[in-house]
Amino acid sequence: MARETVRIGTAEAAPGTKATGAVHVANRPDGSPIFIPVMIVNGVEDGPVVGMDGCTHGDEYEGPEAVQTLVAQLDPTRMRGALIGVPVVNILAFQAMQRVTPHDPLSYPDLNRNYPGRPDGGLTARIAYTHFHEIVARTEVFITVHSGASFAMLPPKLIFHESDDELGRKSLEIAKAFGWEILWRNGSYPGTLNGSAERRGIVCIAPEFGGTDRMPQHRADRTRRLVTGATNVMKHLGMLEGRPQLPDRWVVVEGESHLFASHGGLLAYEADFELGQGVAAGQKIARILDLYGNEIEAVVAPYDGLAIMMRTLPLINPGDWVVGIGKYVRVIENRE
Repeated sequence: MARETVRIGTAEAAPGTKATGAVHVANRPDGSPIFIPVMIVNGVEDGPVVGMDGCTHGDEYEGPEAVQTLVAQLDPTRMRGALIGVPVVNILAFQAMQRVTPHDPLSYPDLNRNYPGRPDGGLTARIAYTHFHEIVARTEVFITVHSGASFAMLPPKLIFHESDDELGRKSLEIAKAFGWEILWRNGSYPGTLNGSAERRGIVCIAPEFGGTDRMPQHRADRTRRLVTGATNVMKHLGMLEGRPQLPDRWVVVEGESHLFASHGGLLAYEADFELGQGVAAGQKIARILDLYGNEIEAVVAPYDGLAIMMRTLPLINPGDWVVGIGKYVRVIENRE
């Protein structure tokens, strides 16, 4: 898509330029638009089209910062192909500072359960339809950024789909190229962007990192690592000069990993539990305490694996996520 103007919504980027604009979704009752912001970096030579987005869930702020920083750093006169950046997909959830779309009672308001969307559906389904068909469908590789949002922390890990066909092999290749050590092999579930993109033949990976820790220096580090991952992919695809920065190995995990609380109370982690580290089957990870400090539930690892998510809100309700444990699949050594 290089050497021609890239047009998405109101954004138009000629070869060797950047542009910003918006894709219209609908209007609010007061007539103001509901839109998806778009940022385009259009290179001067032919090459792939890569997309990157943030805030599918409105309280996951790592994505917007990474997209804005990546677009600012890229020089389109030294680039092949094009990058399409979407800092905020669900503008309504973003403005409400919450995970899901407000004011959408008749359809499931989690955007990442609505893909590929419907043009005649509820508001969340319409956002999904516009995002998928106007933006994601224009790409060959898509990077959708997530985090632990307002209740959890995640180590740097990347969701990808692996299968024996060409798309599955390509997905693993792109996942490794991003440069993070923990790769979470996950299914292409109906309603998710990953699953819908893959059914369209688009490689879609989901780096997940951060969450409730929003100290400025930690936010800056997460942004740096997300931007490095995206430029690693672009280097791998030949869009940028240079070699990707890769780890010595990749640890592949899988599984429906979330452990849920049976009782409400206060959550207290064991001293030897650490996010991003290994756990053993039967290991006690955390305790749930009643109002008097008595243990009413023990949270125990069901199998050997890797801690890939931890709830950081001490207050917990029955049915809430506590931790996520990825089951070990294999280790891939970097032989380059």
